[in-house]
Amino acid sequence: MTVRQFVERKFLPEHVAYQKHAGKEHYKSQLPFVLDGVPDRKLSRGGKTRFRLGEEPAPVPRRYGIGDKRLRDVQREDVQRLVGTMLMRGYSVQCAKHVKTVVSAIYTHAEQEGWYSGANPAKFVKLPEMVRATPHALSFDQLAKLLEILPKATRLMVFMAAVTSMNIAEICGL
Repeated sequence: MTVRQFVERKFLPEHVAYQKHAGKEHYKSQLPFVLDGVPDRKLSRGGKTRFRLGEEPAPVPRRYGIGDKRLRDVQREDVQRLVGTMLMRGYSVQCAKHVKTVVSAIYTHAEQEGWYSGANPAKFVKLPEMVRATPHALSFDQLAKLLEILPKATRLMVFMAAVTSMNIAEICGL
């Protein structure tokens, strides 16, 4: 059985179907990467590919998906190549981690159901550390200039956030 067949016949109806809405959406967004591979971001998102109205755009080529491999034949190297290709094509470390987690969930479910025995191929896949953006705080002068140009309601919200350290959800709750 291929990974794609297992996902369609077992994983989706027995695991994903029992997830909350957010979990289902997560799997829906990540499974194409796992099964079909990684598209070139230049072609899939911001590329200037032109086609006529009413014409279907050419499909974006994907590489290194594991969907057509047999469930038992997928190795750690296959998953490492998949996430490595994502990183090389400009996807974030967080996105690559999501794909690794989905592969791990597929193989964990396969093992629980008795369809796979062996080491989970996603277990020892390496990813670089995530680099978080450093938060930027406005100086008092910058805040004063900002407050001058904001509309009344927005000005009040920004002022409340600056003075009380409340987040947007807390301010909206007021």
